[in-house]
Amino acid sequence: MGVTHDDYVAAVARFITQRDLRNVILVGHSFGGSVVSRVSQLIPERLKRLVFHTAFVVAVVRRSPAARCRPTMRTSPGWMRSLRP
Repeated sequence: MGVTHDDYVAAVARFITQRDLRNVILVGHSFGGSVVSRVSQLIPERLKRLVFHTAFVVAVVRRSPAARCRPTMRTSPGWMRSLRP
């Protein structure tokens, strides 16, 4: 048996809580988007913002306390656009 999605979520949440971090900005890329989304449901009081970059995000059916982490849409900075082929 390998590492599960819940294992990733638990590891991130544990890292944040064991260090008593507050106002954390979580960035999720690809599969990491689903991880940070789930972490935001577990420990919303410790998070300031979620950033999803070309991420896979699972829809949340019910509103959770994580709803206070409002999504912000911004275009990529110039240096990121220059990296595109």
